[in-house]
Amino acid sequence: MLMINSTIIYADSLKDRLNELTSSTDGEIEGFVNAFINFAFPLSVVCLFLLLSFSAYKLITSRGNPESLKEAREQIGSAVMGFVFILLSVLILVLLSSLFGIQLER
Repeated sequence: MLMINSTIIYADSLKDRLNELTSSTDGEIEGFVNAFINFAFPLSVVCLFLLLSFSAYKLITSRGNPESLKEAREQIGSAVMGFVFILLSVLILVLLSSLFGIQLER
């Protein structure tokens, strides 16, 4: 019972501290979040396209070599996973910004 109450108090104090930080920075957090979203997401799409194109070229030119096929498949998987991580980070930023009332430019 004591742990639940201290967790609620800690969460409330953390929320108050974050509200204090967002009000005292005069838009610095909004600017950072907007800059990250506006920069990282388009860059990740371009990188995904380039990596998938290069991996497809490696896959086509492997000529049945199992080592080259494996390398190209791993590179495709890594490119897709990297894009998913960046997409999830953008979604988390959008969720957190909506929870704390930060206005995002779209």
